[in-house]
Amino acid sequence: VKKTIKAHRIVGARIAGRPLLASEEVDHIYADKSDNRRESLRITTHRGNSQNRKDKTGFRGAIKYPNGKWRAAVKHFGINIHLGYFTDRSEAAAAARRKREELGFLTGADMTQPAPEHPAASAAIAPVP
Repeated sequence: VKKTIKAHRIVGARIAGRPLLASEEVDHIYADKSDNRRESLRITTHRGNSQNRKDKTGFRGAIKYPNGKWRAAVKHFGINIHLGYFTDRSEAAAAARRKREELGFLTGADMTQPAPEHPAASAAIAPVP
């Protein structure tokens, strides 16, 4: 029986220096599933991996309401934490980001920042030491 092992799990095992446990996940810090460089990956749990997620708008934790206001909210251990209503989407997202930091969510990179430069696309892929 053949078993497929994804590239990010192989790199994750090299980062950890041991085989990964079944309970461990490899998180793409910058949400780019094609970026399997060491600096773009981290070992975490399913819960930690779920916390490092962007929504389709790029503003995590900000939900637009019919009245035109933006609600800031964070989900923690299955409980929705309401943070208030804001007139600006970026203010609502910033409030949610601050709350996630306070709760210890962001242990990796700040997802509002771009990923570090990719090596040139034409460069040969060097083996991971």
